[in-house]
Amino acid sequence: MAYQLQKRNLAVPKPYGWMERVHQGLVKESYYISEAIGQGVSLSDESGILKEEGILTQLAKAVKKIHDSGLFH
Repeated sequence: MAYQLQKRNLAVPKPYGWMERVHQGLVKESYYISEAIGQGVSLSDESGILKEEGILTQLAKAVKKIHDSGLFH
């Protein structure tokens, strides 16, 4: 996924590697390692940040840019 995002000129942390554990043909675990993103926060851990002015607008614009590039999650 990171390669596809980079190919479409979308800003993503530099990928270093990934791994999947598959059992009976199904992915049971998936790991992705990338460069650190500094001041990033998890929206699930910091849900209060969504109340800050403009955060949801910025998030919506970022998701729209990803969708407009042809990638869907």
